Amino acid sequence: MIERVVLVKLRPEYRGAEDLAKIADQTRQVLATIPEVKALRVGLPATPRTEGAYQILIEVRLDDLEAVERYRAHPAHRAYVDVFLRPMMEGIRAYDFDVGA
Repeated sequence: MIERVVLVKLRPEYRGAEDLAKIADQTRQVLATIPEVKALRVGLPATPRTEGAYQILIEVRLDDLEAVERYRAHPAHRAYVDVFLRPMMEGIRAYDFDVGA
């Protein structure tokens, strides 16, 4: 199993509580429709230190690295990243971890 951890830094004008809630909801709705996704968690900053660095945490559980590539290429994921998220982003970091079975 692969745990994909994504940290999103938003532009300052999208960091308000209402915007964050909307982004988190949209993230859950869209990414949960992708067949490769076995589990999904979306988090918001719990401390001011975190809030200053990254505003959205996305954790996606997938079967293997091949599933990660299919997930990344899926039209729903591409539209989410390229059309929805990218205009609001200042930066993004994505990491894949092997978490065993």
